[in-house]
Amino acid sequence: MTGGSLRRAGWLAMISAIITLPLFWWSLASHASKDLQGKVIESTIQVVGTVLFVWLSLLLRRFLNRRFAFHGTDRIINLLIISNLLIGILSLLGTALPGFEEVIAQVLILVAIAMGMLQARFGYLLLALPDELNGLRRPYAYLNIITGICLASIVLVPIAIVGGAIADVMLGTIFLQSARSISTTA
Repeated sequence: MTGGSLRRAGWLAMISAIITLPLFWWSLASHASKDLQGKVIESTIQVVGTVLFVWLSLLLRRFLNRRFAFHGTDRIINLLIISNLLIGILSLLGTALPGFEEVIAQVLILVAIAMGMLQARFGYLLLALPDELNGLRRPYAYLNIITGICLASIVLVPIAIVGGAIADVMLGTIFLQSARSISTTA
């Protein structure tokens, strides 16, 4: 990855962190509204969140692969992407098909539990990365483990949302620091 692409990835992660909490609360408020406008807002927020997650996950996988020849998290990242896409699709279906909302909500809980376990595993596998990421490898890995456990617990999802936003700041910092190190060596 070039310095420019790392900078863009870093700022994308920072933007994701900044909008995560407001979008989460706005989504909760929109979900309570059963009118068309509320459904459109909730669906838009879901699509934006899903796209950001998938894009950042793909950038992280490419970064780890190309910069460090590290493939230890590839499979987990792919499963996290699939889980997030599944959550996005199910959420949209729940919004579009109110008669199936209860069944979809139960499936969403199961997928969220699985995704939390995958995220915790991702954090654990990231500890094997042979680079310290300017001192952020361990904090980022442990934060992903804690966030994953909170997500899998379901009752601690709000803490997982906050943890995810903090993880995005850390990821953005990792990307931006890597971009800076490429710029200084070039």
